[in-house]
Amino acid sequence: MAKIGNWGPYLKFETSDKRILTFNGFKRDFGIRTTLHQTIGSKPLVELLGSNLQSITFTIKVRATRGMSPKKLEKKLVNYMSAGVIAPLVIGRRNICSKAMITNVSESFGVVLQKGELLSAQFDVTMTEYR
Repeated sequence: MAKIGNWGPYLKFETSDKRILTFNGFKRDFGIRTTLHQTIGSKPLVELLGSNLQSITFTIKVRATRGMSPKKLEKKLVNYMSAGVIAPLVIGRRNICSKAMITNVSESFGVVLQKGELLSAQFDVTMTEYR
């Protein structure tokens, strides 16, 4: 088994003979907050207010034949988001964000079987740093 990372004990990204749960398109955004002060006869002055919260996005592709039910993952992700679960996000051995929460989940159906059973799906997950 190869462990790729985890979001606390809630999501474990790994590959093994029995289960594959990985992500791609990992993106992390940093920013700052500023405000403008208007002045008479000259350009406005910029004031630095501080850092913005980190925003993290990635895509999870799931196939039921690889040990992870798309329906079960959907339920987990939505429940964690609705409950406001906060956990550290670790990729490899690197702590990406010490407190992260899921703020958005977007699901795209892949293969749907004859009786409506979902064989594969793609989840676009957005996390935000919690402070």
